[in-house]
Amino acid sequence: MCDSGASGTNSAMAGTETGGLSRAILCYLSSAGVHVRPGKLSPSQGKAVSVPARRLFGVPLHSLPLSAHAEGVPQFLVDACELLRLHLHVEGLFRKTGSVTRIKALKARLEAGENCLPMALPCDVATLVKQFLRSLPEPLVPAELQGPMCQIQQHQEEDRGPLTILLTCLVPRASASTLRYFFGFLQDVAAR
Repeated sequence: MCDSGASGTNSAMAGTETGGLSRAILCYLSSAGVHVRPGKLSPSQGKAVSVPARRLFGVPLHSLPLSAHAEGVPQFLVDACELLRLHLHVEGLFRKTGSVTRIKALKARLEAGENCLPMALPCDVATLVKQFLRSLPEPLVPAELQGPMCQIQQHQEEDRGPLTILLTCLVPRASASTLRYFFGFLQDVAAR
C-alpha cells in the first residue's frame, strides 16, 4: 500500500476529478523510490490573482491571454516563437543577448498592447522569451517535482522513461501545455 505522504496530494498537483489518479501516480512513484513531497497550494494556482490589464511579464500562466492556435499556450509565447522560426538560421539566436535599451523599450511597448514583435530583431525577441519564462511567478516545472525529476535520473535507463512520463502527469495543465509547445519549438531550433 502507499505511504501517507503520497496520499496527501493537494490541488496544486491534482484537481478534484483527477485526485485519485494523481494519488495512484504518487503511490507508484513512491514504490519505485521516487518521493514527491506534496507542496502547498501556490498563490497563483487555484486562487484568483489580480493582474493589471495587458501585463505579460511576471504574470501567472492562467492569467495570460491564450493563443487560438496552440491550446493553453500564452499568445505572446506563440507569437514570439513563430517569429523566431523565421530566423532559426541565425547563429547563436538564444545565446546572444540583445540590446538592453531595445529590449526594455520592446517590453514596454508589448505591455502597452502594441503589436511590435514583427519589427524587432530576432536576438531581442529571443531575449524577451527567456525573460518571459524567467519572470513567471511559478516555474513551469513545479518546485515539488524538480527533485523527483533528478531522482529519476539515478534509476536504471529502462525505468527512466516510464517514471518520467508518470511524473510529468503531475505537472499543472497550463504548465504542461506551455512546456509541450516550447519543447516542440526548441526541437525545431536544435534541428537547424
